[in-house]
Amino acid sequence: MNNSISNGIKWGPFTLRIPFIHIKFRSGEFLQGLVISGATAFAAAPLGMQLGLTFEEAVALSLIAGTLISAGPIIFGEPMAPGWVTPAVPLVMGALATAGMYGVQPCVDGVCQYNPDSFRFLAAMCIEFTILILVLGITGMGKKLVEIIPRGLKAGIILGAALAAFYQVFFKDFDAYMAQPISMTTAIVLCVITTFSNPFKRLATKSRVFSVLGSLGLLPGFVVAGLVAYF
Repeated sequence: MNNSISNGIKWGPFTLRIPFIHIKFRSGEFLQGLVISGATAFAAAPLGMQLGLTFEEAVALSLIAGTLISAGPIIFGEPMAPGWVTPAVPLVMGALATAGMYGVQPCVDGVCQYNPDSFRFLAAMCIEFTILILVLGITGMGKKLVEIIPRGLKAGIILGAALAAFYQVFFKDFDAYMAQPISMTTAIVLCVITTFSNPFKRLATKSRVFSVLGSLGLLPGFVVAGLVAYF
């Protein structure tokens, strides 16, 4: 057993790192992670509801998924936490829709059209994807595959995910956007500015205030949008 604070507690090939003991608390990262993880969890809830879950069931499912995701760096000592394979989301939704398992009728008086086969379908896809990732990682083929794929194709995959999200928000679910257009537009504009704006980055090099705002990632946009929606 290695009980040193810097390394954590060794158990087999893994390392247990207990928060506040082996993992240093940083307020900026904590606040950003809290808001973004909450936003991610509630972004997953509507997807779960399209499979026939109630809102409460979908949120509970998101909570379980978030707990398992955060277990990576804490229990197993992974240097980074896993997350969504964002470009795969529209593909999975399309596969479910083709099989007639996505976009079910909304719940009526608390009664939902829950279909267990849809989750068996998802579980099968996750198992197959996990096996594929394990094979690519163990054999080293994953690194070779990444090197072989042209950068243009990689950029196209990422751009495709962005376009799919754009289509989801501004076309398919446009009514949800119009329910709070000012706050959602505020969030989008501020997040784009703090993340991608070169003038903002230049200001961050000259001003500590802008530097702190930039280090918080998407958090400022979410906070301001929440305040706008509240008032």
